[in-house]
Amino acid sequence: MYPSSVCSQQFQKRSLSGWFFSLGLGAVQIETEAMSQDTLQSYDDEVEKESSIVLWPMFSLTYLDEDGGEWFFGTQNETLGFERRQPTPIGLFTISYGVGYFNILKLEIDGQEYKNPYELGSKREITTTNIIKKKLSYSVGRGINLTFNYYQDQIFYVDDKTDKISDDLGRDAIIETVSGHLRFWLLSIGQERKNQLAKGKADSYSGVYNVYSILLPVFRSNLSLEAYSKNGKNIYEKEHPVFNQTREDLISKKQIQLNFDFNIWNIFLLYYEERVDSNIDFFDEITLMQGVGVSYLF
Repeated sequence: MYPSSVCSQQFQKRSLSGWFFSLGLGAVQIETEAMSQDTLQSYDDEVEKESSIVLWPMFSLTYLDEDGGEWFFGTQNETLGFERRQPTPIGLFTISYGVGYFNILKLEIDGQEYKNPYELGSKREITTTNIIKKKLSYSVGRGINLTFNYYQDQIFYVDDKTDKISDDLGRDAIIETVSGHLRFWLLSIGQERKNQLAKGKADSYSGVYNVYSILLPVFRSNLSLEAYSKNGKNIYEKEHPVFNQTREDLISKKQIQLNFDFNIWNIFLLYYEERVDSNIDFFDEITLMQGVGVSYLF
């Protein structure tokens, strides 16, 4: 979960119907340890550490139906979009659509630009990342809950020149993810399967991940603790034309978030860690995030 998801949580705890507006601001420190795309002159360069602080605006406009349904418009993860939650006699259906122009985990120090890692020196191009996210979800059960999700992400790298090196490279992609999760009150276990259908086969992959999460409310207080873990492996479709081997990445993600809920005020503290351990050292990466934010419900 990104900080921008916090605003919508406040509405889900209310039983009232009507219009609600939430506004918030978060500050996130991002630290990365990877091949520097600013100073890279060789694929054998040593990894470098980078750090940046990003202000994260959050807002949402929500209408709650009398039957428990919800219309939502606002910031969702790295996108701006809408969501509809519709309860039915057979379960809860959710559909969402969002548009964004950068991915926070790839954010560079100098702004919302992504630098092409396949081209070196003066030939390297600056590209902007555009994202379209779609989601369809079905959930049934209360204490014991079963959830199925389908996600489709479309990613476009503006003026991307990677296909000039090889027809097997090209990062414009459609990413499809299917997941199932079983929740036992506070604990959730699940599995995700992801396929990235990129412009180039050496940039296309399939992955399987095990996902665990837990939500712990602190008794007789406004504090709750959320913990999340995901581990898996991405296997690429074709040998990389630069490194002459097929890329395989071990993926590990962990997150801990503390929420202080004071009805109309919500304060959160966030720690996030993501590690990519690739058989091609060039793609190894460590990302750490620490964040704090506050939102107000009108």
